[in-house]
Amino acid sequence: MISLVPGEQARIDNLTQQAEKLEVETRLYTSWKDDVLYFKDMELRELVKRLERWYAIPIEIKNSNKADIKFTGAIENSRKVEFLLSLIAETTSISYEVENERIIIY
Repeated sequence: MISLVPGEQARIDNLTQQAEKLEVETRLYTSWKDDVLYFKDMELRELVKRLERWYAIPIEIKNSNKADIKFTGAIENSRKVEFLLSLIAETTSISYEVENERIIIY
C-alpha cells in the first residue's frame, strides 16, 4: 500500500507491477475543472489527443516528424481551438487548416 499526500501520484509499472510514488504538478491533472487546459512539455501527438477531447473535433497530424515537438502552455475552454493553433503556427514550423469540420496539422 502507498500513502499519498497532495502533489503526489502513484504509478504502477506494467511489466514489473512495482509501484512508485512521484511528485507531480497537480494543475496538469486538475486544471480542467477550472475550464483550463494546461500542458507542460507535452508532445504534439498528446496535445492533439487532448484538444480532440476538449473541443470534440478530429485533428490529424500529416507530418509525423512534427508529432514529437513539445509544447507548454494553457488555454481557456472559452477560446476556440484555432486560437491555440494560430499561436503554435506563429512560433513553430507547424501549419494547419480546417477542412470539413476537422483540423489537419502539417
